[in-house]
Amino acid sequence: MIAKIITKIKILSDSIRFQETIFTLPFAFIGSVIASRGIPELTQILWITLALTGGRTLGMACNRIIDIEQDKLNPRTQNRALVTGDLKKFEVGALAFSGLILLFISAYMLNPLALLLSPIAAIFVFSYSYFKRFTWGSHFAIGITDSVAP
Repeated sequence: MIAKIITKIKILSDSIRFQETIFTLPFAFIGSVIASRGIPELTQILWITLALTGGRTLGMACNRIIDIEQDKLNPRTQNRALVTGDLKKFEVGALAFSGLILLFISAYMLNPLALLLSPIAAIFVFSYSYFKRFTWGSHFAIGITDSVAP
């Protein structure tokens, strides 16, 4: 039973490329240094990291669900867990929802403005999947999305 849970967590983590979250952290940390006009407190760094992790989890999980039909047709993505059935849409959707909740809780813990702006960040993160498919401006969209980090 525990081995099954650990395996499922690993599949979920691999599906959203959790390990790549580290590459987005510098954007958030640079923004926090500029916003605070100095080095943020350790607790702020923690909440920023959690907010970014939640937002990225939301975005990647939504991207997997939104792109499932295209992933089935693309040889490069045909082995993704949602396509192969190793994950169910409900599981990835629950992961997306938990990412959204983590984003909102972390924003709340940072300050009222971060909480107020967190739905905008969530919309940008969610909408990137559509930008990349239907516009030529996907790189602009991901740049804006990175810039709205808490």
